[in-house]
Amino acid sequence: APRPPVLGAPRLMRISCIVTDLPRAVDFLMTVVGLTMMRHEEFAQSVEKAQEVEGARDYERGDWSRTLLGFEGSDDTSLCVELISIARPVEPSQPRDLTEILIFSTSALSRLVDFQVPYLETPSGVVARVPGAALNVKILPARSRQLTPHISAIIIPTNNMTESLSFFSGALAMQAAGREEERQVSLSCGPQGSRILLVKSTRGEKRTSSSLIRLVFGCSAPVLRAVAAGAKEQRAKELLPLSCVQGPEACNMTMTIFESPEGLEVAAVDKDSVLKMSALDHSAATRFAAIHESSERPELEASSAQTSPLKLLSSQMQEERGKEEGREEEGEEEEAEEEGKNFMRRKC
Repeated sequence: APRPPVLGAPRLMRISCIVTDLPRAVDFLMTVVGLTMMRHEEFAQSVEKAQEVEGARDYERGDWSRTLLGFEGSDDTSLCVELISIARPVEPSQPRDLTEILIFSTSALSRLVDFQVPYLETPSGVVARVPGAALNVKILPARSRQLTPHISAIIIPTNNMTESLSFFSGALAMQAAGREEERQVSLSCGPQGSRILLVKSTRGEKRTSSSLIRLVFGCSAPVLRAVAAGAKEQRAKELLPLSCVQGPEACNMTMTIFESPEGLEVAAVDKDSVLKMSALDHSAATRFAAIHESSERPELEASSAQTSPLKLLSSQMQEERGKEEGREEEGEEEEAEEEGKNFMRRKC
């Protein structure tokens, strides 16, 4: 089937994260979360050459690698996870509130129980930390059996909801799709795009700048210029002015990078370059295994525990959703019955 095109408006296409233990992070995301490896690339370059690359991160000034993961069947509109591994590790400041990816997958919940993975049960879902990364995964049961597992949203904590909302709506033309008082705002790039959930931080202090996480938006050339202008109007800190830079595989791409109020890097890149660097490579997993087969890191092993409060939580959440659907169906039946009675009265 043909892959649907990425529209001209900015579309959230990737969340890029620096990891300090790539094999362990990949093992977690593939074994527990259920992602598949789409690409893996190793890059070797001298520090002197890397310093000539405009907009390069610290990790790109030497040997590094990028690993792209997504759910099976991901297309151009799907949000993917990019893991960056550094040969010369840097020590960036760790944010107190971690960015989260929101996933609806009942099977992933079951695998969290079966494997020895630490997790936290919260009223809004189950949260687990990606090993060696400043990134959490929040997992909820699928809303229906027909819903395929997918990355639904990026959850970003903020201590200034007004400023964050102004930034994402003003610079990236994201629209508020829902609001829960001042505690949570849902932003979308369109009806088919992934969402950003801005949640009120429980900490009063301002989040420090960190290059651990980068959100990548793909858009057309005219929209790129509008995004750059919008970011300046929002007085966002500019990390890279709109320019043409050389990316991996000698791919020339037009991009701009700025900093969000939450301290995240936000990159707007021409969509064709993003798609080129996201093309599926069926041999990626095999090459990755060959490179890291000598690793002495322990693999995730199935737990012998037979029961867990997580199973109860999963069943309770599914039961509540079933009750809600049942109440909705009852309401629809009552409305239909009332309409029928009104029709008969008018007929008489």
